[in-house]
Amino acid sequence: MAAVGPCLRRCAHVRTGTEARVVPPSARSGGRREFTGAVHVIVPEMPLCRPFLAAALAACIAMPTPPASATESLSLRYAATWGGGAAAEIRLQIEEDGAVFRNRVDIETVGLARLLSGFRARAISEGVTGSAVVPSAYDAIYDSRRRRDKRINVQFIRMAGGTVAEDGSMDTNSDPLLPEEFRRDVIDPLSSLTAIRQFIRTRDVAVGENFTLAVYDGKRRFDIDGRVHAAGTLDWHGGPIDVVRLQLTLRPIAGFDRDSGGDDRPDAAPRHVEVVVTNDGRAIPLLLSVPIAYVPAVVMLDRNTRL
Repeated sequence: MAAVGPCLRRCAHVRTGTEARVVPPSARSGGRREFTGAVHVIVPEMPLCRPFLAAALAACIAMPTPPASATESLSLRYAATWGGGAAAEIRLQIEEDGAVFRNRVDIETVGLARLLSGFRARAISEGVTGSAVVPSAYDAIYDSRRRRDKRINVQFIRMAGGTVAEDGSMDTNSDPLLPEEFRRDVIDPLSSLTAIRQFIRTRDVAVGENFTLAVYDGKRRFDIDGRVHAAGTLDWHGGPIDVVRLQLTLRPIAGFDRDSGGDDRPDAAPRHVEVVVTNDGRAIPLLLSVPIAYVPAVVMLDRNTRL
């Protein structure tokens, strides 16, 4: 399989290094589509789960902006592994109705990881798409044996010239807000999924294209720098499918020098992620690989899933 790659910028406004032809939505979408599949993933213990989740969400999907009447529903089940061992089950739901989107991810550790950490999380992101992906709300609930019922609740307030992320009423984070300059015209980790999908869906991606997303997770601000590393075909379920390989780098910008209790403080160094996505109107994530604590975490769609 050949390598693959594309990229984006603030509030999901796409700024690419090379121009690409935009395929009209009618050429790739129509009516209601539903997809149900199973995926194999890797999720470690609590200190590692949040950066992995951010990487996974930032890297996993793509498709053209549907017409106002189109509705899309994706339901994906993942099995997470870390260092080759089963670690978690992940369920991802993606819904689009015209320009409105809603993403939900549920994570629960299994096996030894569950015994050691008991980590589980649920996150929901909602917003609208158009020339840019603009989230309206992000809500994430997570707990482990060390930290119970923690919640990040972010509201994206529309203001002149853009949006500003503010703490919602249900937020339990005790850290002070980052300065407004780091919360303006940003998207949340789950909305980055929609932004990457839109990037792939609205163009014929070309190797070497790149993009940047400004992401805020309610506590920290980071950039996702992406590049289309390769494009090619992959044998899947007895037939070839078109895929793109993306190389993503999560670059810390602000908030990574805080000590929030020690068990969920992420590494302040850049994190590199590789993602393989179907190069079509659904942009289904097939593979995600990211090193965590020097051990590879791998996310792969069940080979029995029909695409």
